[in-house]
Amino acid sequence: MTNIPKYRAKKIDSDEYLMGDLISGAFKKTKDNTPCCYILDYSKLEYDCFEDLLWQINDFEIDPLTMSINFSDMLDSENNPIFASLSESGKGGDSLKYNNNDNNHCCYMSKCGKLRITEQKNSKLWHDDFRSINFKLYKTIVIQKWLNGWE
Repeated sequence: MTNIPKYRAKKIDSDEYLMGDLISGAFKKTKDNTPCCYILDYSKLEYDCFEDLLWQINDFEIDPLTMSINFSDMLDSENNPIFASLSESGKGGDSLKYNNNDNNHCCYMSKCGKLRITEQKNSKLWHDDFRSINFKLYKTIVIQKWLNGWE
C-alpha cells in the first residue's frame, strides 16, 4: 500500500486548521503570480462532485507558511497523527512530549528529505528514514504557532 501523505495548515482568513489533500496552483494565483494553496478537508466539503467544488474553493485556501505533513505511519503514543512542519521555522508542525519534556518539535526538511525532531532547545536530530523513528515514544501536544532558534 502506498503511504500517501495528508497535509494540515491554517486557513488564510482565520485561525482554523484544515487537514486533508493538498491542491496547489489549480485554481488561481496571487497578485505576484504565486499559485494559491488549498487543503481539501473532506469533513467540511458541501459538494459531491469536482465541478461544484469551485463554489466552495475559497473555504479551503491556506497560509502555506503553516503547512505540515503526516504520513500514515507517523502516529503518537495515543494513535494521533504527528504532523511535521514544512517550514524551516517549524511553524505549523506539532509540539511533542517525550520523557516528560514538552519542548520537542517536529519538522520535515523537504530540501534534504529528512525529518528533524529537536529534543532539547538547541539540539537537532536528523532522521534519513522515517522507519528509524519510534513515534510511539512521543505524544502530540499542540500545533506550533512560531518557533525561534531552528537554525
